[in-house]
Amino acid sequence: MVEVPPEIKNVMDQQEASLQRIAMWIIGLPRENRAAAIDLARKVFEETFQQASLNPELARKWVDLNVERLHAFLFDMEAGWRAWARLTP
Repeated sequence: MVEVPPEIKNVMDQQEASLQRIAMWIIGLPRENRAAAIDLARKVFEETFQQASLNPELARKWVDLNVERLHAFLFDMEAGWRAWARLTP
């Protein structure tokens, strides 16, 4: 097993927390505004990589992965809330 250096683990943890905060913001929006919010997040991710002058192919893959993760967070949140609503009288 490969040991992840603490500074890399810290960056990964910060990125995870950031995606969770973005997902919480999006889930708080009216359903009809969520797609536009995800598009906005994608645009911000893309602009961040352009400003950093990183490899465009790597940047595109990173953006796509993180947008997919946002969708997964939102799906999990909605599923959890639906389950909770069914249990609540």
